[in-house]
Amino acid sequence: MPCGHDRPGLRIHRAARRNNPSPGRARSVVSVDHCVRRGESEGRRPVPTDRRRHRVGRCRHSESYFAEDFDLTALIHHTVGRNLARKHRRPAHAEWPARPPDRLRSRSPPPSSTRYRAQDCGYLSNVVSKFVRVGVDSIPWLATAAGAAGVILHFSRLSARLPVLAASVAPYLMCLSIAGVVVFLGLRRWSGAGVALVVVVVALWTQLPLYYGRAGDEDGRLVRVMQANLLFDGADPRALVDQVRERNIELLTVNELTPAAIGALGGAGLDRLLPYRYLSPARTAAGTGIWSRYPLSDTVEYDGYVLNQLSATAAIPDAGPVSVFAFHPVPPVYDIDVWADELSRLHAVLENAPADRPAIVGGDFNATYDHAQFRAMLSGRFDDAVVQAGAGHLVTYPTDKWWPPLVGIDHILIAGGHAVAVETLDIPGADHRALTASIRLDRAPR
Repeated sequence: MPCGHDRPGLRIHRAARRNNPSPGRARSVVSVDHCVRRGESEGRRPVPTDRRRHRVGRCRHSESYFAEDFDLTALIHHTVGRNLARKHRRPAHAEWPARPPDRLRSRSPPPSSTRYRAQDCGYLSNVVSKFVRVGVDSIPWLATAAGAAGVILHFSRLSARLPVLAASVAPYLMCLSIAGVVVFLGLRRWSGAGVALVVVVVALWTQLPLYYGRAGDEDGRLVRVMQANLLFDGADPRALVDQVRERNIELLTVNELTPAAIGALGGAGLDRLLPYRYLSPARTAAGTGIWSRYPLSDTVEYDGYVLNQLSATAAIPDAGPVSVFAFHPVPPVYDIDVWADELSRLHAVLENAPADRPAIVGGDFNATYDHAQFRAMLSGRFDDAVVQAGAGHLVTYPTDKWWPPLVGIDHILIAGGHAVAVETLDIPGADHRALTASIRLDRAPR
């Protein structure tokens, strides 16, 4: 006959579940009870309850044990005590009390209960709060450090790739120090606010010349000048010629001039507006040119440069001879040392220009006002038209990206004159904005 379980066996099973929550162990105890009851039903002698020793054998109906002569209570206590001994590191032979302690009998939740989870959540919350607090405290310091880095880059003369490229965005780094002051004041960190305020004051001192402007001679000859980078022959020639005509440009300097661009500009009518020219075209970015409304003489092309550098003398009525330069040093991404060397040599060219006449320089210098190597060119007779007019940050590059222009690397330099207005113009197809300046030249000596 197949074996069956009755109610006493289930009661023993529930007792075992209370003393030993392990499902596997409970099934073993039920199997023992089941086999013991089967032995009694077959006429075997019942075992005295006070008997400790028992014999065990294999049940032919299951994989658990049955006993012919044993104390059932002792067996259950022995089994439960052995399991608990394994869990609590008690000796396996230790006698377990008939009534287990309440901490073992109760259905207390395991360590992963709500109380412990609440403690864990509290610990994690404290850790997260600490990180957030440290992050908030570090934000104004990072902003202040960025502003200080911008000031350092403004004065740095290092010819290393990273400082030179980072100096191009020095004004943006300096602006972060203002955010540092605001955050420090919001957090009531007065010492930090003082440090950030010092950085802001120094940063403003470095950028103020671009907005202050300088007075000049108001009675001199007014000349309108344009500097444009054509992106080889990518710029729209008709748009450029229209701007020359509309703004009454008298002197035009161009970079990245190709033979095809010369033909396109001539076909658009540039030669009729500016009939005099001195050009050195190339099929790459090396091409440079000068167009003038007035006759040009003393034309020079300077050797030893990667890109073409030109100069000429324009005979401007009521102003006399005026030196005109068209420069285009290599970008720093080409080679930092070559870039710095060419800027230094071009500075020497300007220093050797005739001092008895005004001079106008237009070019893509591949350097911003915050590059100390560029500002060195402004230490003598020459000054930046943007600084003279107080036009502020005039960004010219790049215009062929999805983001707006970020840096101003196109410049017009002046000696013996004063810029009264400077502005930028969009030229379709070019990657630079054109730069125009209205310059009032000093009166020629009689």
